[in-house]
Amino acid sequence: MKVVHWFVGSWLSRIYLALVAAATVFASVPSLARYAEDGSGYSHPDILPTALSLPGSILLLTLVGRATGGQWLSVEGVQWMWVGCVAGGALINAAAITGVVAVARRLKAKLGSPSSAAAER
Repeated sequence: MKVVHWFVGSWLSRIYLALVAAATVFASVPSLARYAEDGSGYSHPDILPTALSLPGSILLLTLVGRATGGQWLSVEGVQWMWVGCVAGGALINAAAITGVVAVARRLKAKLGSPSSAAAER
């Protein structure tokens, strides 16, 4: 339970994960994604979720690429590997967001406590 709390412990991390999930669904479902063949000019729908999950997704994509010797790009299930890297990167970022929110709450509580107000006098 404590591990799950790190990923969805704050409302900010929940919003972030929902945003990344929506962008990933948009990029993964071919009927929703617009490709350059139809003249829209948006030929890489995977850029948005990858950018939203930076730097974690790039780290995971690099690790997968090095582990497979760059051959994973020729595998038929490449989209699932990409989705996994984006999801993993988003979870890394959500944990970092939750950590920053926790530190901010502690600082706010410490600065707003009566003992710190008495120390200022």
